[in-house]
Amino acid sequence: MPVRLILACFVVLTVLGIALLLLEEPVNGVGRGVSGASILASRPETTFPDAGELQAQSADTNPSPLLPEHVPETREEGLAARAGILADGWVSGHVVDPTGSPQAGVPVLLYVVEDPWDEKLDDDELSLKIGSMRTDEAGAFKLPARSGAAHTLFAGGLSWARVRLDEVVASDQLQVRVEDPRWIEGVVRDAEWAEPIAGAQVLVIGGAESLTAHADETGAFRLAPVPFENVQLAAWAPGFEIGFVEDALPGWEPVTMELEPGREVTGTVIHAETREPLVGVEVRFSMDLAARVANEGSPELEAAQDTVFEQVVLTDEAGEFFVPDVPSTGFVLDLTAEGFVPHRHTGCVDWVLPLHCPISLRMSPLEEVQGRVVVGPDQAGVPGVPVELSADDEVLVRGTADETGAFSFALDEWSGQGRLVVTAFGDEDLRGSTRVRRHSDEQELLVHLTEPVSLRVKVTAGSSPIAGAQVAVEAGRGPDEPMLVSTGSDGTVELSYSRSSPDVEHVSLQARYAGTQSLPIEVGLVEAEGLSEIVLDLEEGTWIEGVVRDVAGHPIAGARVWGRGVVGAHTDFEGTFRLGPLEEGTGVKLTAFAPGYRETRTVIDAVSPWMDALNITLESVVLWTGRVIDGATGFPVEKYHARLQRERLMDTGPVFKNLKMRVDHPPGDPGALSAELPSEGRYRLLISSLDYAEAVSEIVVFDGTREPPPTEIFLMPAAVLEVTVRDSSGRPVPGFRVNVVDALASKDPKRQKKARKNSPSRRTNSEGVARFNLGAGGVYRLASGGAGWLGPQQLNVTPGPVIEETYHLPATGDLALVVLDDSGSPMNRPRVTVRTAGKNRAYDLMRKSSPRGAPEQVLFEALPPGEYALSVRARGHESIKATTVVMPRRTQHKQLVLRKSTPPPRPTGAHAGHSTGTVRHKKH
Repeated sequence: MPVRLILACFVVLTVLGIALLLLEEPVNGVGRGVSGASILASRPETTFPDAGELQAQSADTNPSPLLPEHVPETREEGLAARAGILADGWVSGHVVDPTGSPQAGVPVLLYVVEDPWDEKLDDDELSLKIGSMRTDEAGAFKLPARSGAAHTLFAGGLSWARVRLDEVVASDQLQVRVEDPRWIEGVVRDAEWAEPIAGAQVLVIGGAESLTAHADETGAFRLAPVPFENVQLAAWAPGFEIGFVEDALPGWEPVTMELEPGREVTGTVIHAETREPLVGVEVRFSMDLAARVANEGSPELEAAQDTVFEQVVLTDEAGEFFVPDVPSTGFVLDLTAEGFVPHRHTGCVDWVLPLHCPISLRMSPLEEVQGRVVVGPDQAGVPGVPVELSADDEVLVRGTADETGAFSFALDEWSGQGRLVVTAFGDEDLRGSTRVRRHSDEQELLVHLTEPVSLRVKVTAGSSPIAGAQVAVEAGRGPDEPMLVSTGSDGTVELSYSRSSPDVEHVSLQARYAGTQSLPIEVGLVEAEGLSEIVLDLEEGTWIEGVVRDVAGHPIAGARVWGRGVVGAHTDFEGTFRLGPLEEGTGVKLTAFAPGYRETRTVIDAVSPWMDALNITLESVVLWTGRVIDGATGFPVEKYHARLQRERLMDTGPVFKNLKMRVDHPPGDPGALSAELPSEGRYRLLISSLDYAEAVSEIVVFDGTREPPPTEIFLMPAAVLEVTVRDSSGRPVPGFRVNVVDALASKDPKRQKKARKNSPSRRTNSEGVARFNLGAGGVYRLASGGAGWLGPQQLNVTPGPVIEETYHLPATGDLALVVLDDSGSPMNRPRVTVRTAGKNRAYDLMRKSSPRGAPEQVLFEALPPGEYALSVRARGHESIKATTVVMPRRTQHKQLVLRKSTPPPRPTGAHAGHSTGTVRHKKH
């Protein structure tokens, strides 16, 4: 689901970048390295496959020549066409399991993530898929790829956990090792009253992809298959905040995710120029998610983008709007109003909106795009020519210039996104285009018609012509994308290039094919027309060759070597690589990396044809190994959570901070762990496990080269207290707050209040149970919030078996609430919160309405006697608050009426909105 939700989503957002929320991540983004995969790669000498073979075997694309006369109508058509024409190379290889055995039927997907010949993809748009397939009986795959482009490859995701390889390039031959699948399971609960949240959306972020699933009616969820590495979890449900769990370890104990109540998002919309409030602006609050549905064995291979939540409100007389019961991050606001440019606010996708912080938004009035079509140095107007206005390849409106060459376009169809370009088409192949710069100081927008320039281009590899090579013609920073053409059977192509303005005197030409691209050459358009042929040689230029070895001198296959301004490569089975072409004298900084080795950089001041082959040595990553042991039994602890920490010097002194380094649990070796040490420093491991006291390892000083001695971390059983709260009839009492207060501090009146406030606190779940891990233990008293003590006795909680304590309340009562609308009809399951009230309340209890009971009645059972505050809300109605008293052994019946929210008066005139939506008044 496309939840941009994610993304933003996460409060800690480092968290989300996330995912929003919910989130946006799955195939998005370009990164270096390998996630969960080992690679062996072979890059042989350049070979040039047949162009027909490329198109015949393109997996998910249907290549069609993007010739000059073929102009896509929409941006999507343009991207799809370019995906086909630029697939001029291959990425191939095999998929194997952890033992090295080939795996058939494994899905493999390839995405283009960075291509200088392609327009930049929007930040909220998935990378462009260029092909996908499933491996054959031998585990092999072969996918079309683009020369000169960076790709991301995904493999697995069904019976095997998905792995991700970044910076894959055309001609790479890879061996991809998939990982054994794991799962993450748990439950989503309401943080305030500990009830399960049915249907909550859960997202796993990390590793090779984002997976999503919905919790069942009990709030339980399961996500699989995921790799065995720490991931981040996010959860959300309508009416709640987004909740996060960091560093969740698949295959470990179930995860409990607690969601806080949603917030109210408020804001003001004003006129960008007059600063006056705008009335009746339609504000659309939406949350998008990009993730793949978690369903082991599902045929779905790709992440899907979906809107998981949206609500529309209108601004009131003060230009203000508010959206109740929504998250404070992971959302987008889209503003529309008649006579104004649509506006999209994305500031809260990755950023958490502070409490009581309104959003201030501005809308600009629509302005017509006006200009003239001209020709020649005297800029004479050209009458009657076709003119069109487009935004990012999508034509918005077409028209005709008047007798003076003037044109005028309204922007009613513009979404407010993308760059605006005006293009005019004259007689005899005359053409011109220019970018519209809104609010510019330029006096007049001019579209110059220019005569096309005929160019004949030939692509060769040495003396051999190359059929099907791709050629880009680009005039620097113009309004147009590069002109893309394909050579014919003789390696040549004749093209007609139209300059965007008379100022364009030079163009850049470049060719690429089968993983190799030529050096770009610049030609003058006047001189070019006098040339019989312009030759682009794929083998011309200087190449960097070398070999990557380990410290023992053994070649490293699959190492990645790359640098700015040069297409990267993976080393072959002999560890050799070849990069280029580069212009002689060019300086390059190369980086080499392979899984299990430390990254190394090599600086070349000036490349030349006579330079020696490079010898790059990679040092192995230093692993700190250890074992986690049960201190009471001496047996290894199979399920634990480990974090690597490094010492940092702060103003207050040295402190240990968590690192985002992976701590591996070697399969088949219970209790074992290994952590990569990134650089010199002082390190330790922080270990936690269910019902154990948290422990830290010894501190090691790493000098950057020598492996520290193995460590043993002993986990001692924690002091665990389980408190059950029931009434005199044995009924469990959910939502009852239990505080575990240090007994010594509770005796001192001066320390008692602070001790209560800082004590461990939980609300009982639907079974009336609250569980506490108290570490080393101690002597405690039980309380309920700040209200009173749960008996005079003290509890001595010591490590070992779980200490179980049951507290019995006096006889309880029930509350049956019926909520009616204006017409007197019962409302279907409104949102109701009930909480103990009064200064002398004996307990702290809070619950929210659940789906149980008749649809027209909200039933709260097992409430301790006393006064309660009620809060009732329903969409489209004004919320109300009330109080009631619950008596023992009785059912208190109460009836409340919710009034519909009154919409603001429909605006008229220049600020009138053109859409309707759910309307609410902000109360002052």
